[in-house]
Amino acid sequence: MRSRPKLLAAVAETCAPSGRAVAIQCPRGRAIGRANKISNDMLSFASTHLAGTELPARIALVHATELAVEPINQAFAELYPEAQLSNILDDSLLSDLGANGGEVAPELLDRLASLVRYGETAGADAVLLTCSSFGPAAAEFGELVDVPFFRADDALIDAALQRGTRVGVVATVPSAVATAEQALESAAAEAGLRVEISSVLCADSFAALKAGDQDRADRLVAEAAAALARDCDVVILAQYSMTGAIAKLPPALSERVLSSPHQGVIRLKSLFEGAN
Repeated sequence: MRSRPKLLAAVAETCAPSGRAVAIQCPRGRAIGRANKISNDMLSFASTHLAGTELPARIALVHATELAVEPINQAFAELYPEAQLSNILDDSLLSDLGANGGEVAPELLDRLASLVRYGETAGADAVLLTCSSFGPAAAEFGELVDVPFFRADDALIDAALQRGTRVGVVATVPSAVATAEQALESAAAEAGLRVEISSVLCADSFAALKAGDQDRADRLVAEAAAALARDCDVVILAQYSMTGAIAKLPPALSERVLSSPHQGVIRLKSLFEGAN
């Protein structure tokens, strides 16, 4: 069994780049601190557990739709190929969420929670939820497991606010628009920032994706992102399935368009390398 405390210190350092509040959980959910920046008590706790910790690299990816599987696995292949991945999928969760009017019913939340728990039981050193639409409902899932848990857009939102406060949002389903806007507003408020959000819903892109036309789906998203980028500091793609659109953009523009898979992998790699 790998030792955890050093990893928890890296969680603190990795998750608070913009001064956001961070809760660090010890095994069995005992909080060691919450602050807008890492407290001396947290650092003291971490410094006593730094020696001899093995580098963790087994990550459970929890999916509510099969559309998220390829983008996140590709991002790991590009940015963190050393990681050992396990994909845990209930491909009816997102469709059931839509059938329920976008409301996360207790039964849906229980099903998702069981996948997160299974990820830890199967030996994961961290669990990443890849579905943005369940992000708000999964806010307390970190208390379910004794390993770091990350929601789909946690890293994306932090990275966006580091780039600027005029943020464009592109999504292909309405629930993802609302989720991204809520996450940006909440994170900005915690960091003492005032954010201006411009959102575009690309419903035609989602229809193309469901029909198997990935190229058209990516092109439509890329066009929307390019239009938003004219007046925004940064543009975020609110769903994992939209990541391919970045390749449709000119290099200079693609640097201002962020995706959840890439930002999530960057954070996890930083987390684990920081614990080494």
